[in-house]
Amino acid sequence: MYQQFEQLFREHYQTLCYYANIVTRDMEAAEDIVQDVFVKCWAAIQNDHLEIQQEHYLYRSVKNAALNYVKAQKVRKNYADDYESTHSEADAGNDSMIAAETRSRIMEAIDSLPPQCRKVFLLCVLEDKSYKEAAEQLGISVNTVKTQMTKAFATLRPKLKDLTFLVFFL
Repeated sequence: MYQQFEQLFREHYQTLCYYANIVTRDMEAAEDIVQDVFVKCWAAIQNDHLEIQQEHYLYRSVKNAALNYVKAQKVRKNYADDYESTHSEADAGNDSMIAAETRSRIMEAIDSLPPQCRKVFLLCVLEDKSYKEAAEQLGISVNTVKTQMTKAFATLRPKLKDLTFLVFFL
């Protein structure tokens, strides 16, 4: 079974990466997406929920994951744009520079999370989804969402500890 899966990986990995790149326009993200899909595929095969020959499953999964990535990027961009638009021009000087640095540090910290943890965090925090909704959207259990959120907060707290206004949020 492993050899068949390895052959499937070797035959389709590059094509799937290009396919995901068409949607995401980011080759690194496309590669991460394809790798995540193969990991999920391997887990499904191990649990007898998927047959190795189901190549269409791979393409559909990559397409959906890439679209979710693009959607999350749009949400983040909209969030950043909304944040910028709420500041008045009177505060534009020093405050906007501090806000931009703060926002940049927060986004860098979020980007440093592992991919699955980042997806869960963005759904629950930026998109304001419940743990149950996030679990259903990602096809994982609610306990996994809870674990990933705990992991995200544990990772973000030390990185953002000097941003005092976030102490209450995190």
